[in-house]
Parts: sequence; structure tokens; C-alpha cells
Amino acid sequence: MFKRLFTASFMCFSVSSMAADFEFAAGLGTQYGVVGGQVVLNKDDSKYFVALGAAGVGLGFKTIVSENEHHSMGADIGTFDGLFSADYNYASVNYNYHFDGFHKKGWEIGTGIAYVQRDGYNVLFSGEYREEKKSAALVFNLGYTF
Repeated sequence: MFKRLFTASFMCFSVSSMAADFEFAAGLGTQYGVVGGQVVLNKDDSKYFVALGAAGVGLGFKTIVSENEHHSMGADIGTFDGLFSADYNYASVNYNYHFDGFHKKGWEIGTGIAYVQRDGYNVLFSGEYREEKKSAALVFNLGYTF
């Protein structure tokens, strides 16, 4: 299900980059592939990003929701691999605060609610098998835009 959703979302993000610019960001959280970076397409009052991290990948967007350009809302989907445990797929809705403003370089911090699907897996060095699990989770993000 997540593979189809990821592919469909990626096709929705194919926009013309004629009047847009690209930027890069690094950070922690689901919006950054757990620990990693983003390639960001900055278009008008929205940003569309692809995240690649040490443990995962993601795709998402965020858009300004306040006049002073410090607050944004967005969503992202992705997956991250458990090295010695299960793989996780997620879809989240996020709120971010941009300390220097949405269109400026600087720090941002965010939180959100995610739907998480953990694949079934065998516990390392034991015969125990853990079933697939679906749940909600609170997520946090911290990043810097260059």
C-alpha cells in the first residue's frame, strides 16, 4: 500500500521548476529520513522535498499558514529500515516553526502525528517472531535549511 501511495505522491509533485529554486536542508526526524537531508523545491508559499537519510527515505511538502511566515503545516510519507528489527512505513501530518522565516536560511523545529506500520520480523538471536503492527505516533523534527 505504501509503495503505491509513495509512487502516486511522487507523480503529484512533478511541477515545473521554471519559477522555483532549490535548497538543501539537514536534520533529524521523519522529514529528514530519520537522520539525513532534504532536497527542497521552493515554490511560492510551499516547499516540496525528497528526504534521504541514514536509515530511510521520504517525500513531503509544507506550506505557510501564517502571515509572518514562521509557521507551516505539511505532510510526508516514507519508510525507514530497522537494522536489527522491523522496517517501518509512515505517513504524517506536521507543524513546523521556522525561527528566521519560511523562505530564509536557518533552523526549524516541528512536531506531528504519524500513522506507522511496522512489518513483522524475527527478533535477533532468538526464535521469536513479532507480528506486523499498526499504530499512531508522535513525531519530532529538527533541521537547518542552507
